[in-house]
Amino acid sequence: MYVAISQIVFCRWGEDFQKIASFMPDRMAPQIRMRYHTSISKVDFKPWTKQEDSTLLSLVKEHGHNWTKLSKHFPGKSAHKVSRISRVTL
Repeated sequence: MYVAISQIVFCRWGEDFQKIASFMPDRMAPQIRMRYHTSISKVDFKPWTKQEDSTLLSLVKEHGHNWTKLSKHFPGKSAHKVSRISRVTL
């Protein structure tokens, strides 16, 4: 979903959040802009690497399941994404 929103923002209308909001009746332009700048624009959509897998395993052994703390070791990866990946990896 993040990829689709990101592509719409950049490819279709740039950062015209009023235009994007016109397609989302339950959202206002400031909400979309805030969500985009705080979450979507910073997300790394590259596939998870084997190096990141091994780093995640060692960090979980060391720090436990504190996803927010662990996500700081993976630039562009949210705590939620680290949590989801850990379920597959662990």
